[in-house]
Amino acid sequence: METTANRLPCATCRRRKVRCSKTQPCTNCARTGIDCYYESNSSGDAGPVNTDLMERLLHLQDSIQRLTKVPDNSTQAHRDDPVEIIKPINGGRVAGSSEGQSGLENIIKMMEDSLQGLNSANGREKQPSHTGKLCFRDAQARYIRETFWAGLYEEVENLTFLLDKASPGQILHDTSSLFANHEQSLDFSMKTISRKMSDFLIDQFLSNVDPFIRLFHKPRFNLDLEQFYRQEESFASHRGDFETLLFSIYAFSAYSLHDGDILVYFGEPKDIIVGQFVAATQKALERINILSTHSLTALTAFSLYITLLSEIDSSNLEWTSLSGLSLSIATRLGLHKDGEQFSLNPYAVEIRRRLWHHLCLINVRALQVHGIELFPVSAFRHGATKLPQNSPDNAWDACEFSRRLPAAVSGWTEMAPALVSFELSTLTRTILEIGIPEHGSEHSYLANCDQLLLDAKSRIGACYSLNALDEPIQKITKDLIVLNLQNLWFIARQYLLKHREWATNELRTELFQKALHISEITQSLQKQYVGQHWDWVFRSFHESTKWHFASTILIYLRHNTEQEDPEVQRAWNQINIIFSERKDDQGALWKPLLALKREAELRRAEAMVEGNGNLLTNSGSGLWEAQSVSTLHGIDPMFAQFGDPGLPLSPDSNILGEFYNPMLGDYSQPG
Repeated sequence: METTANRLPCATCRRRKVRCSKTQPCTNCARTGIDCYYESNSSGDAGPVNTDLMERLLHLQDSIQRLTKVPDNSTQAHRDDPVEIIKPINGGRVAGSSEGQSGLENIIKMMEDSLQGLNSANGREKQPSHTGKLCFRDAQARYIRETFWAGLYEEVENLTFLLDKASPGQILHDTSSLFANHEQSLDFSMKTISRKMSDFLIDQFLSNVDPFIRLFHKPRFNLDLEQFYRQEESFASHRGDFETLLFSIYAFSAYSLHDGDILVYFGEPKDIIVGQFVAATQKALERINILSTHSLTALTAFSLYITLLSEIDSSNLEWTSLSGLSLSIATRLGLHKDGEQFSLNPYAVEIRRRLWHHLCLINVRALQVHGIELFPVSAFRHGATKLPQNSPDNAWDACEFSRRLPAAVSGWTEMAPALVSFELSTLTRTILEIGIPEHGSEHSYLANCDQLLLDAKSRIGACYSLNALDEPIQKITKDLIVLNLQNLWFIARQYLLKHREWATNELRTELFQKALHISEITQSLQKQYVGQHWDWVFRSFHESTKWHFASTILIYLRHNTEQEDPEVQRAWNQINIIFSERKDDQGALWKPLLALKREAELRRAEAMVEGNGNLLTNSGSGLWEAQSVSTLHGIDPMFAQFGDPGLPLSPDSNILGEFYNPMLGDYSQPG
């Protein structure tokens, strides 16, 4: 029969150096069938054991074993008897007198506090088992799930071999066929860009593009640029990736300049120069084998390249495919998991957040323009990558050994425009994922969407202090917020056209007016920011939305041929502007719009003939339903989200004041 616990282990357990239950007999001796005896305590009886202290001590022992990764060589049968790491205190007097117990309790308390701090720093106890592992070396990364090589996942401690590049003999094929080649200047990537020209293009990028697309840390970029031009040996392994980034910067910088600027600086048309830099970026991406890269620098260059393709021609499908590819590469690098889980330094965490959210933004744009299925970002909710921090670049320490985290700013910083873009992209994803409401739920659907828009407007305005409109960058940011929120209001109601009882003339007219007003405001704002070379930002918004707006306007013009109506005249003006952007080699998204435009023009001509030269108005409560199917030849007007030469828009000087509602904070219809 077991008796009360003794102060010290039995002689056998002490000799074997295993944990003893300190009973008579102890569990080890009873299990092996040997005599259990205790050596006499020379210091005398010190009183009963403090069971609570012993439990805390044993818990500390287990925690220390886990944190120091002491291998457990014992079998399952002996897991109750781990090796004793904590030695007896005060010559074997573990606890007896009040003085001894008090001293031991203080020691245990100190150890528990230290252990709690260590657990908090490493996040080991809170880290779920399915977080996975991140291999991180220099600017390279590789993420693996916990099921990867399940038997070796915990056994192989150093997985950085996953970042090693394959030797040339091991590569079965290259990526030369990944990109569409532009016949113009295929050898441009082999040309040498002078340092003076390089600095000029980089400066233009930092002034025109970086305020809105913030992917890298400017002080660290300048340091890497100097190392690149000095051809330092320590930078040799990064030269290919950094050169690719430079070419993507050159291309985007040239795109942000105006036609006249390009002629002055390069002596050739803008289309040719931009095409040359795009081709150079393609060649550079092929040289570094972007499909198998582990480099954040290479992925940053790739993301800039994809973004530029979407800016140049949003109707092209190439960039949508590359967007999905870039997100797949990003998940391989672990960008979908927040870097804090892997104890990365704050700077590395920040750069990864910027890149991930920009890639998600491109993916949302692909859905808006082409209806491409969204990348399943919602599947990564657990441990998902957070938004970047609202701190300026000069607050970050880019040293890989630095653990200093700058304080987040509540208000305006140079990160605000990019953070606003990320917030709006997330909001767009949310509304697009809601999709077409079920029958009977339309009112709650609209209320939900409108509440999302109001909440986002309030949150963004409060976080980034957008009420102050002193600087141009703050004004353009607020203008972009207004345009995007109005566009989302339009999209939410456009979905209702799928329900027959909601597809009324009133709703179609309301959507037509909203599409026309947003298009005009976009054109006006684009002209307003020409001086700062920020007009490309509104071209970008126009490229993403013109398909939806043009289809809505054209469907309205098919049934409203009153040419003396100012609203109809403005609508045809916008259609002419949109179609003036079409190139001969572009098709895809333009085909439904061309069909709608031809029909609208035919209806307008018929109205003039039938009225003997007097313009007539085609309208009627049943006209939309009667002609929408018969005249589209199977084309769904909701799919025809797509915008010929015409008169330039000369909006009234008071157009912004007319459509801006200070109470709602948005551009709304007059009256």
